[in-house]
Amino acid sequence: MHNLSASVQAIGIPVLFAACGAVGRFTFQMVETRYQILTFIALAAAFELLRRPTAINGTLWRGMANGAAAVGAIIAVKWHLEGISPLVLRLMA
Repeated sequence: MHNLSASVQAIGIPVLFAACGAVGRFTFQMVETRYQILTFIALAAAFELLRRPTAINGTLWRGMANGAAAVGAIIAVKWHLEGISPLVLRLMA
């Protein structure tokens, strides 16, 4: 196995969650975004609890990073496919 630094290893799982979130949003366009977000948050929490059930502090932050990466990718793909919501555009002006 390659000897990767801890930062490269730490960023790999959130990137994987982001890629899965983007592919999931693109593939299942008929499913509402909120349900996809809820699913990926639950998957991130379950993944971290199953990965290291004894280390709660590190698990919490890693789970939040994984979930945030998936949510960001889902929303980015949604905006790419459907355009940015007028409500968001008003906030940006």
